[in-house]
Amino acid sequence: RRAIERIARYAFRIAASRPRKMLASATKSNALQHSMVLWDEVVVDVAKEFPDVELRKYHVDALAARMVTHPQTLDVIVASNLFGDILTDIGSAISGSLGVAPGGNINPERTTPSMFEPIHGSAPDIAGKGIANPIAAIWAGAMMLQHLGEAAAHDRILQAIEGVLGDERIKTPDLGGRATCGCMLTHAANSLPLVSLSTSAGLPSSLRALIGPIGPPAVLSSGVLKMSGLSRPSVPDLRNWSMIAPSVSAAVLGRPES
Repeated sequence: RRAIERIARYAFRIAASRPRKMLASATKSNALQHSMVLWDEVVVDVAKEFPDVELRKYHVDALAARMVTHPQTLDVIVASNLFGDILTDIGSAISGSLGVAPGGNINPERTTPSMFEPIHGSAPDIAGKGIANPIAAIWAGAMMLQHLGEAAAHDRILQAIEGVLGDERIKTPDLGGRATCGCMLTHAANSLPLVSLSTSAGLPSSLRALIGPIGPPAVLSSGVLKMSGLSRPSVPDLRNWSMIAPSVSAAVLGRPES
């Protein structure tokens, strides 16, 4: 119960901070009559703390279909690790590619470091080929900057990402193009306005170097995952969805995975 309360409360806070103030809970309590029934009960209890947030419960199979057919009806999704892992891949796929979506393993209490990386992981099957889409790694770095309080740097990197994805001339193979990873990375760097990090002066030199103007190709697939729907066929709306999915350890033991 404590772990479900933790992830649900964090999801409600994210939903409350967004204009639409909507939260969708992924469940399967019609079939999993112990774990998911408890999930539903706890989410409803936590909802009482956030009267301004509209909560909707969806069976996960129906929610998966809705993400494909009516993505505009969704905003923030809270899910278990299993359901979240499936739904995040669907979300990034309908956005154009698994190479677009970043992930974050977030510790809301900030008692341990949070981590960030593309949701697809290391992609060993294409290692060394120079065809990986760098967008998810760049975006993961932007998420880290946002987590560190560097909202302006995050927004400028996201602006550069939008510009790159909106340019039909330069696309990696996963997006239907022929560009290399390096070519797309260079295009992203050239699209990025210069940013200054307000907190960087107090950071170790190694961390300042890691952050850089673009951000590190860092972290995980549970925690907060910001994904995109399609505002028009070729340009994803990068601020469309957020998904909250706990790691296995957080869901079962109530502690951050990190």
